[in-house]
Amino acid sequence: SSQLNLNSNRGLKAPSKPNNGSMMRIKKGKYRIKKSNGWIEEKGSAAYDYPLMIHRADGEKRWTVTHMATGYSVKGQLSLRTAKELISRVKHYPIFLMPTIETWNLQMKIMQAKNPKKWDELKGIIASF
Repeated sequence: SSQLNLNSNRGLKAPSKPNNGSMMRIKKGKYRIKKSNGWIEEKGSAAYDYPLMIHRADGEKRWTVTHMATGYSVKGQLSLRTAKELISRVKHYPIFLMPTIETWNLQMKIMQAKNPKKWDELKGIIASF
């Protein structure tokens, strides 16, 4: 899937108290993600914890965390437990509320300019998984 660009440095707030993802219910069926050729519908398993989701296609062993609004991957090749933990650690960052990749990129530039420490913090959390 396409990947969100986290290689920039601008402004967001720290996450509030994370939840442990225990309320996420895995459901088999279809879900939508963004690939290089656009939006696709994939069959597999998915769980949603707005504004992020975890999913894996039928036959896959590992999970991917994806931004629901843009369909872009945040991080892939994770265990289910690790994917849920990653979501609980990053979902409260306001950048994940952006509805399009254009607004994501704009917010990223703002965050890098006005709050580079928070941007680096978010990148560091994602990189640690």
